[in-house]
Amino acid sequence: MPAGHAHESMPLVVMLHGVCTQSIDEFAEGSRMNVLADRYGFAVVYPEQSKHAHSHRCWHWYDASENAGGGEARAVVSLVDALVAQYSFDSERVYVAGISAGAGLSALLAVHYPKYFAAVALHSGPAFGEARTGITAMDVMRRGARREPAELVDEHKNVANYPGMPAIMLHGDADHVVAPVNADQLAEQFLRLNRIVDEKGARRSGEVREDRKNGVVTRDFVRGGRRVVRLCRVQGLGHAWSCGDDAVPFHSAKGLDASAMMIWEFFKHQRRPDAGRIAEGTAAEGAASNS
Repeated sequence: MPAGHAHESMPLVVMLHGVCTQSIDEFAEGSRMNVLADRYGFAVVYPEQSKHAHSHRCWHWYDASENAGGGEARAVVSLVDALVAQYSFDSERVYVAGISAGAGLSALLAVHYPKYFAAVALHSGPAFGEARTGITAMDVMRRGARREPAELVDEHKNVANYPGMPAIMLHGDADHVVAPVNADQLAEQFLRLNRIVDEKGARRSGEVREDRKNGVVTRDFVRGGRRVVRLCRVQGLGHAWSCGDDAVPFHSAKGLDASAMMIWEFFKHQRRPDAGRIAEGTAAEGAASNS
């Protein structure tokens, strides 16, 4: 909670740790997101996976069943509901970001609970929808999805009824834990969720703008003058938070500042005017779609 700011109508950022064994304290310290929260006046919450659910604190991002990733996603949504109710945060400006397995769970939340979040950020995350078990999850991480990414989205959601989700993907091109191709596939999947590409991944609306600077390639997918999906590839970055505190595991001094220049800069322009929060019907619908 940032000091010196009124809590009412404050944005909320949900940060999901990853890379298994990472603690929320390490994630907060390494990403420096709390420093930004103090500077710009938003709240941050760091849900932590229980060791009772997974001995290495990994999120079950690949398993949408109620006793695994689906239940974990529902718990995050319940936490958001409770915080918005308690502190009167702005329900139209709730955002979710994660790295590695945390990015996987962030994607699950974005797909199944879109009215809860105004935008999503996926750092070093796996492609959505193909993995069902720990073994297939490892295969996706190492090689990316084997099937057409957009088609995988259509298997999970009726895209015509999906409200859209602004999304940013960040990935290091030297990542040997989650192959960089996953970022390209995630970008295509969120382009599909935003109806910018068809079920085969062919673009049918909007334009693409590319920028190369300081070892970072940024590709923006723009529609109606608004940036909908952003893909950032960082040269020489491994499986680590870009421009974080490299004294903390899974954070690197390489690249642009993922927290400030990439994620918050992207989030602050997004708002969910139809946010359906603290509504049992919305949560029940999301839980049903996870089953």
